[in-house]
Amino acid sequence: MKGFEGSWKCDSKFSAGAFGPGSPEVAAKSTVKFKKDMGGFFYRGDYEVKKQKDVPMPFKGTFFMGFDPGSQQLLVTGIDSTGGLGSSTGKIAGDTATYTGEQYTMGAKVKTRETMALKGKEGFHKFEMDMGKGFVVIGEETCKK
Repeated sequence: MKGFEGSWKCDSKFSAGAFGPGSPEVAAKSTVKFKKDMGGFFYRGDYEVKKQKDVPMPFKGTFFMGFDPGSQQLLVTGIDSTGGLGSSTGKIAGDTATYTGEQYTMGAKVKTRETMALKGKEGFHKFEMDMGKGFVVIGEETCKK
C-alpha cells in the first residue's frame, strides 16, 4: 500500500444514477490524501469531491485500510458525508487491491466491490454496487500525484 501514500488529484466519472434515481452521468474532479495512521497498522484515506458544475452535492469520505496477517486479507472500513458506512475484505495482488463487502448508503444496504491499482505514478479506482441484480459500476477514477 506504500505506493498509494501521498496527495492525489483525480478525474472521476460517476455513472448515471450514482447521485440518485434519474441523475445523469457526471464527470468531476476529486482529491485523495492517503497516509499511514493508527500506529502504522492502517492507512487512512480522505476523499473529497467539491461542489462543481455537474456535481449536485459535495461529497467527502474517510476510509481505513489494514492487513490481517492471520487471514492474509485486506481489511477496509469507511464512512462518508451522506451517512454511509461500509466494511470490506479482500486481497492484494502486486499493485492491485480488490475488496468486497457491504455498505449502508442513502437508506439502503448494498453489496460493494472496489478495486485500487497503481500503474507507475498513476492510480486507478473503480467502485461497484450490487443492489440485487449484480454488480454495476458506480464510479471510476484515474489519479495522479
